[in-house]
Amino acid sequence: MRGLVASHLKIQNGFEAAIAAALGTLADALVVDNRDAGLAAIEHLKKSDGGRVDLIVAEVETNGKPVNLPNVAGARLAVDVVTGPVGLLELIREVVVVDDLRAAQELYRSDKKVVDLTVITRDGDLLTKSILRGGSASKPSKVELVAERDAADARLAEVLTELEAAKQALATARASEEAAKAKASEALAELNTQDAELAQRAEKLGRLRVRIEASAAELARAESDLEQLQVTVKEAEAKLATAVANHDAFAKAERSQVDLSERSTLEANFEQERQRDFELRIELGSAGERLQSEQARADALREQIDAANQQAERSKQLAESQKLQLAAATKVLAFIPRALDDLASSSTLAKVTLHELETRRNAHNAELTQLRTDTVESQKRLNALTQSVHEMELASHESSLKLENLAARARDELALSVEQLIAEFGPENEIVEDAEAGTTKPYVRAEQQRRLEDAE
Repeated sequence: MRGLVASHLKIQNGFEAAIAAALGTLADALVVDNRDAGLAAIEHLKKSDGGRVDLIVAEVETNGKPVNLPNVAGARLAVDVVTGPVGLLELIREVVVVDDLRAAQELYRSDKKVVDLTVITRDGDLLTKSILRGGSASKPSKVELVAERDAADARLAEVLTELEAAKQALATARASEEAAKAKASEALAELNTQDAELAQRAEKLGRLRVRIEASAAELARAESDLEQLQVTVKEAEAKLATAVANHDAFAKAERSQVDLSERSTLEANFEQERQRDFELRIELGSAGERLQSEQARADALREQIDAANQQAERSKQLAESQKLQLAAATKVLAFIPRALDDLASSSTLAKVTLHELETRRNAHNAELTQLRTDTVESQKRLNALTQSVHEMELASHESSLKLENLAARARDELALSVEQLIAEFGPENEIVEDAEAGTTKPYVRAEQQRRLEDAE
């Protein structure tokens, strides 16, 4: 015994009502593996007086040829929309499912032989050669309920998949948001560092400019001193040339008779002139050395100025590069709030979608729970019916034994058969109420059972 028919059919969405109408009362039947199992079940029901049951053999051999269906829009064979055991498909082999009554009329007009088939609309209207059954929708059958349960299970799986995808998307969005925040913090820290370095370089550049200006002023002073020294040297050279010329003129001049009385005075004058000449030469050497020193100092100052200019140019280029980096960092910082807003919007949307999916999942879970509850209740009713059948079987068996005992007593004690007893004392015969008066009254089973109990 496999279970209910509805549990062994896979029906395409939208065709549940049609297949339920095609099966009719067999939709509530039971499925058995083979004919022997079905016969054994029926034999058991007969022996136990368990009532009647519809059984469908799942595995059967079929040689039925496929039905040639006219090509009409909205019409298809029922076996094309159902998956299940062969025995179940054999029940609907000559059933055609159409979209509506208009499609059924078009199918009848296209081929007169279709009237011999069973035509069913998707709403459950049944059309045969001699029976037309339809109207408004009724209570869903077990086939439709099982199909709805399967659809609910499939939708639940989809919702769970979507929920997992939404959770992953939310986790990715949150990770991206955290990464963006970390990147923004790093960019801000780097910008602050670059601002500090730029301030340091600007301060250093200012100090270099001050040094350059001081060096330039010192160079101007040195050049002024050099010009003054050059003038002094020229004057000393002119005086030396004059003294040499005077000495040469004096040496070439004829010596007059010198009054020896003035020799000491002349010698003193000569020594004075020679001392002045020596001092002039010393002063001239010192001025030359000072000139060389000032020239070397001026060259050193020029080299320092050139080096300071080169350093200032490099600092200027570095400042321009840092300015470009600062502009790029500013653009990045301007873009970060918008990116964070987009991430926040995506996160909010993901949370809303997750909430909707969770709500839908809860609704599907509630519906699935209700279906499971209905299934459990149906199983309980089936168990109760089975128990009732068993009790009825026992009662029937007791009644049979009791009947056999009564028949044996009637045969042994009264020499009457069961047929004679039924003919003479059956419930359709009136019973004698008063033998002397000759009155009778109708047979009442409850009253006669009380008389029997009293007599026993």
